[in-house]
Amino acid sequence: MLATRLKPLMDNGLRNYLRRVPNDSVLYLPGLDYGNWYTGTIKDYSGKGNDGTITGAITRKTSSGLYHLDFDGSDNRVENDVHIIDAYPFTLSGWINISSAQSGVGVMLALVNLSSDFTYYAIQISSVNFYGSLVARNTTTFQTDGAVDLSDSYHFISGVFASATSRKLYVDGVEVAEGTDSVTYDSINVDRFSIGRLGRASPFGYVLGQIGLVHAHSIGLTATQHLDIYNQERHLFGV
Repeated sequence: MLATRLKPLMDNGLRNYLRRVPNDSVLYLPGLDYGNWYTGTIKDYSGKGNDGTITGAITRKTSSGLYHLDFDGSDNRVENDVHIIDAYPFTLSGWINISSAQSGVGVMLALVNLSSDFTYYAIQISSVNFYGSLVARNTTTFQTDGAVDLSDSYHFISGVFASATSRKLYVDGVEVAEGTDSVTYDSINVDRFSIGRLGRASPFGYVLGQIGLVHAHSIGLTATQHLDIYNQERHLFGV
């Protein structure tokens, strides 16, 4: 069954699949154009021009031929000081294989106010129990935890920030937690995306591990869409 499901992907080729820009993308980093990485840039294929600046992270290649980035847990990150989301709803997602993290938390992907410590929206993983979480903070922090062990292999993690009172965390295409505490979205001051750390005024949460195929969408993906993405991409990461 798995071979049947993946056959269209393999027939069309890895690069052709990765060039299919997901609907309503505002950030899509599939790891193509490897040559650009030598200049410290990972190209955004969403059509919005939100290329990421690579600091320190090293290029790796999976057995499928997919390029991804290896972060050292110290100062490595990918960032761009740009406003990519205007309002709820939105979805943040990507694949991560985390070994550890600075200060007990590793941030896979975040939207932040780079001049403040008090406004950010993020997917993070604890390096204590390796549970994933969604965090929404606009002065007050609210965290939505999913009790799924994410250690020792790649996992597809996604967060749907549907509204001020609805945030859903998905792991490997399955919803594992929902948060309903009210957090408004700061449409004015969120001016950076960060991968591999929380790039606020006082950065923290550096990831020790690998991250690939990062997405941000200006819609809330459905449960069916999450599962479809997981099943389409899992073989690229050997899961």
